[in-house]
Amino acid sequence: MVSLRSIVDIEDLRVHVAHGSHLLDVELSGAHASEQQDPTPWLAGGELLMSDGLGIRPSTEQQIDYMARLKRKRIAALILGLGGSLPYGELPDGLIAGAREHDLPLLSVPVTTPFIAITQAVYARMASERAVLSDRILAAHAPLTAAAAGDAPLLEIVAAFGRQIDGWAMLYDPAGRMVVDAVGPSQGVRAAIHDYLARHAGKGLRTSLADSDPAGGYAIRPLGIDRLRGLLLYGRTAGRLGDQFTSSVAGYAASLLSIEMERRHAMALIERRPGADVVRRLLAGTDAARAPQVLAAVGLTAERIQVLCATSPSLTPDDLADAVADGVPEALMLTAASGVTAIVPADPQVVDRLHHTLADAHAGLGGPVRPHHCGASYRQARQAQAESRRRGTGLTEAVGLGNAHVLLQLVTSDGLTTFADAVLGTVEGAPNGPGLIRSLRAFLASGGTIEDGSNAAKVHRHTMRRHLRRVEELTGRNLDNARDRTELWLAFEARDVAATL
Repeated sequence: MVSLRSIVDIEDLRVHVAHGSHLLDVELSGAHASEQQDPTPWLAGGELLMSDGLGIRPSTEQQIDYMARLKRKRIAALILGLGGSLPYGELPDGLIAGAREHDLPLLSVPVTTPFIAITQAVYARMASERAVLSDRILAAHAPLTAAAAGDAPLLEIVAAFGRQIDGWAMLYDPAGRMVVDAVGPSQGVRAAIHDYLARHAGKGLRTSLADSDPAGGYAIRPLGIDRLRGLLLYGRTAGRLGDQFTSSVAGYAASLLSIEMERRHAMALIERRPGADVVRRLLAGTDAARAPQVLAAVGLTAERIQVLCATSPSLTPDDLADAVADGVPEALMLTAASGVTAIVPADPQVVDRLHHTLADAHAGLGGPVRPHHCGASYRQARQAQAESRRRGTGLTEAVGLGNAHVLLQLVTSDGLTTFADAVLGTVEGAPNGPGLIRSLRAFLASGGTIEDGSNAAKVHRHTMRRHLRRVEELTGRNLDNARDRTELWLAFEARDVAATL
């Protein structure tokens, strides 16, 4: 940073400070000479403006207004040349008054100090500082490059980057789960990742963030080349975070991390191909003797397996597959545009890990089966996934849906549809069929109580009674009979299961 003070301190320039000695540490963006009565259209802000006074009008009011315009343009300071044949032999009262009123540094130099000397001094210091900064940035790149070639690149790059900026750094995956932790950031800063993902979901690599917390400044950079692969959170408890050195080193660290994360993703895709072929084969049907051999060929020797079906509202199928692989490395996965289908060993610990991994996904897990019954577990997983969507998010296990779901999944889709049509068809096809169906389902789900059923269906209890009498007329069932109520409820369940087969 080239400060105004560094120019004032050059004795050969003979700069006199008339006002603003407390403002000399301001950063200069350049130096510009102008004799325009209003030079602001030619200024960008931050310049050291030099004038011989030819364009500065003599009245006090005009000079105060001149200084006001310079202040609004946010120039760093005004230097006025004095003496000789120049318009002013000393600083005019209007400029001094304007400088004091608007707190703008006002300087002067004698006519013997050429403005070109001031300009050369400013830009020579800028060039020198750029050279020093470039050397410093290159020196910081070296340990980051070495870290990228280490045994644990992600961990080593993040740690080296934190040291280079005299701060801390953390790495997260696209779902906001920590990959590399750090000492230093407050809980408020750590929570910023989840706020960032909530605000910028779907924006991919386009949005970075810089903010501050009572514990210090921090920034978030998205990582990846074609799509979001992770997030770099970094900061420090003191000092500027947005300086050129920190920004440049952060950009280099983000590039190295993006390359490494893309490499890992590409390797994961290659490693998952044999597993995807196994999933296809088992879902297509394999005999009892051959199925365990197919699994063993890719390293899975479990006697019983479960099928997982999952999609995510925030992750692409490939990123979701990466997340499942991180949580359950032994999973065999098939990725498609519709989501992820995986085979996992039937193990309570695996299920616990899936619940954690898929907390923000729409996911269903079929029941434990022998490998040659993979198709049955898949159908259960589809039904459980549909239930997960109805509930919101998270992993839903088929074993928690009740025995009726499991039994119905053993029936073909055509069989389920035929049964449901036979029981509910006359109601669905009647005038106000949708209203009758809604009231009937709410009544059955509430355990056969008029009050709770009418509240769930959002109808008056008298309307509920009228609807139920009409259902009895259309179906020939008696809703006071437990067997008839069970048959009607199974028809609704059959409809739900058939939709997922």
